[in-house]
Amino acid sequence: LLAALEAEELPLQMIGDDHRQRLLSHASDEVKTAASNLFGHPTSAAEKQVVLQNYLAGATDSGDPQQGADIFQKQCAACHRFNDIGFAIGPDIAGLKDRSPGTLLKAILDPNLAVEDKYQGHNVLTLDGVVMTGVISNESSTAIELQLQEGKRQSILRDDIEWIRNTGISLMPEGFEKSIPPPEMNHLLAFLRAADLTPHPTLAPTPLP
Repeated sequence: LLAALEAEELPLQMIGDDHRQRLLSHASDEVKTAASNLFGHPTSAAEKQVVLQNYLAGATDSGDPQQGADIFQKQCAACHRFNDIGFAIGPDIAGLKDRSPGTLLKAILDPNLAVEDKYQGHNVLTLDGVVMTGVISNESSTAIELQLQEGKRQSILRDDIEWIRNTGISLMPEGFEKSIPPPEMNHLLAFLRAADLTPHPTLAPTPLP
């Protein structure tokens, strides 16, 4: 894949943020170096602060929750579930006490600022040469279970594992400022901050005869 990208047989735009992060944190140093040369090095803390301030300055209350739901489905649903959309792999958004624009923007634009251990990604290399990246959701003395994006799970016997490495970072990719411009971010924030007031079909009152 990297060779095809380097030869411009494939455009860089075809590689999404999550796949870029997987390549940039790959188990192989050779792959990581090649990916860094293609996609650039991670944004520095100072650069992230500038991006955050720019988004905060552009934050308004004019966002459309429905458009935000569409953006959430496209950009966030692989790892987060909110208002019955997506997969519950990352932290529970609905359980957040503070869903102010500042808190949400910081979590979206700088996802590795504070990552709980249980949400850190792990690279697993099997004896047959397959590399998988996910969150360890369960483990025993004989096997581990990796939780992958889009709700997929993979059970791997420890006897089949060559090594496991903690990436120390979230599965959530950095760089959403490249794919979610400020106007769209306002729609996403409106969706994440809106209370779900729609009655669940199974809880709707039964009409009287």
